[in-house]
Amino acid sequence: MMSSSPESRIASLGLTLPSGATPLANYVPYRKSGHLVFVSGQLPKEVKEDGSAFFHQGKLGESCTVEEGQAAAKACGLNMIAQVDKLKRPAEVISRR
Repeated sequence: MMSSSPESRIASLGLTLPSGATPLANYVPYRKSGHLVFVSGQLPKEVKEDGSAFFHQGKLGESCTVEEGQAAAKACGLNMIAQVDKLKRPAEVISRR
């Protein structure tokens, strides 16, 4: 099995990384502490073809469908990867709830 770069894997899935989000308040999108990186502000935001932004919102099962929830999670994930991609050689990404 051939290993591939994260960029080629994302491209093979037909996905593109958004440009990193510009902070709207007084915070940085990520901070590195030792071997850990803490990310913040990675919202379920998508940019449409016309350049306008769209934010997924709602509560799953009440005001949005499972498919809309999956699209929101995908948008958050891609936005997070776009920030992590700015780091030099990230080794691992861990999610804390």
